[in-house]
Parts: sequence; C-alpha cells; structure tokens
Amino acid sequence: MFQFDYLRPKDVNEALGKLREVEVWPLAGGTNLLVDIRAGTIRPQVVLDIGFLQELRGLAYEKGLIEIGPCLTMTELANSPLIKSKAPLLGQAALSVGGPQIRNRATLGGNIVSASPAADTVVALVSLGATVLLQSTKGVRKVLLEDLFVGPGQAKIEKDELLTRIFFKAPSSNERGFFYKLGRRNALSVAVVNLGILAKTDETTRKWESVRIVLGSVAPTVMRAKKAEALLSNRLVDENLVREAAKTAASECSPISDIRSSADYRRSMVEGLLERGLTGLIGVVR
Repeated sequence: MFQFDYLRPKDVNEALGKLREVEVWPLAGGTNLLVDIRAGTIRPQVVLDIGFLQELRGLAYEKGLIEIGPCLTMTELANSPLIKSKAPLLGQAALSVGGPQIRNRATLGGNIVSASPAADTVVALVSLGATVLLQSTKGVRKVLLEDLFVGPGQAKIEKDELLTRIFFKAPSSNERGFFYKLGRRNALSVAVVNLGILAKTDETTRKWESVRIVLGSVAPTVMRAKKAEALLSNRLVDENLVREAAKTAASECSPISDIRSSADYRRSMVEGLLERGLTGLIGVVR
C-alpha cells in the first residue's frame, strides 16, 4: 500500500486546520478511502482520522428536526429507535448497505461525500429533503443535499471543508414513504436501481399534497423525478395515475449499461418498482 502519515486530531477545529494542508484526506469508516488508496487512485500524504470525534457522532431530535453526525455508522443508524420511529426509510437504506461488517464501519458521511449515484442513504436523505453543513476555517455552508452532487464521484465540497452535520425535518403523521433497492444479490451489492419516496396527504381533501420521488443508479447523480412528482402532487391518486407517473419517471432517468445491468433493464425496473411501491402507498396514505 502507498505510504502516508496518520493523524488523529483532538477536535473538529484541529481537523479543519489540517485540511488546509496539501493532500490531506479525512478518514471515518475507511470502507471507500482505504480501497482507493490500495488501488492507487488516491495518494494522500496524510490520512486524518475523524471517525472517533464525538462532535461528529451525535444523533438528536428537537422541535421536529432530526440532526445526524456524519460519523455515525450504518449499523448505528439502522438500529436507532429514533430513526426507526421518525424516519424508517433512512433506516431501511442504511440496512441495505453492504453486509454486517461493512455496516459496522461505513459511515453516513462517507456514503454522502463519495458522491456515488447509487448511494443508498443519499437516495433516502434526498427523499426526506435533507440539508448538510460543510465547515471550514472560513465558516459554515448550508447546502441542500440534492444540490451537492455534480457527477459520479464529484460533490461540491471544497478541499478544506468537512461535512459536519446532516439534518432534515422529521416526516409528519400524514407523510408516508418507502425505500427500495434492487441488486444482483441480497447483500454486499451495489444497487442496480434504488428509489425513495415520501408522500404527504392533505387530511381534508385526501389529495397527495406533495410527493418526492428519488432515483439512484440511473443517472450521473442521485436524481429526483420531478415530472412524475408533478403528476402526483395535489391530486387524488389512483392506479391509473400511478401507472402514468411510473412511466414518466422511467422516461426522466438516463441510465447507463455496465457490468451490473443494461440501461434498458434499469429503466424498466424504475417503472415497475415505482408502480408497485406507489400502488402499495396509495392504501397507506388515503
């Protein structure tokens, strides 16, 4: 393996100061970074271990807002009573990442900053309307998560910035959703297609007041199917409208063919899985 120095900062401020130096890479779980170092695609001079910093490991719920530290592991998210009760689709997404050993190490922040278009928890978080905080020695930036990504492996994060918080409004009692992942096997699989949905029902009219449809592994970044969302929003949703929305979402995505799947199969699965999921959701949210 390529040789590098290893540092453990005492707090976030020290970590931010070190990030200003040349070729310093933050390390949390290491499930992506160490693989890249071994492959030679990343050659850091210094690896900065931030995974143990308690400032980056919190999980809190206050005044309807859920705040998550980026160094929480997938296992901690999936097992959290707070996440299970307030944001179960995020727990479902965390549980779908890798196998138990990977989930014990992989962090939520790492899944975000890797900027993979197939990132399971990113699909769930965008469904929930999540925002992230990016901190540097110059200050803090607040960025809507769905606006953070540029392309595969590319996020709008400066070299001296650290992801320090993820937060979103907890779904209300009239909001329901789901996360679904299709892979070539049941575990240790990168998604062929993954999707997250969150729908809000107007309790008086019973119309779907709003809906977010988020697709992964079918475009250069995790994406929202906004045309399909518009079809369903402020409508009394029935099976015919669901089928139309599913076809629309499939037409919005731009998948590629790779070792896991063909583009045509991915597009077909978006339509089929979305129709199935939305049809099930109709009965829940009516």
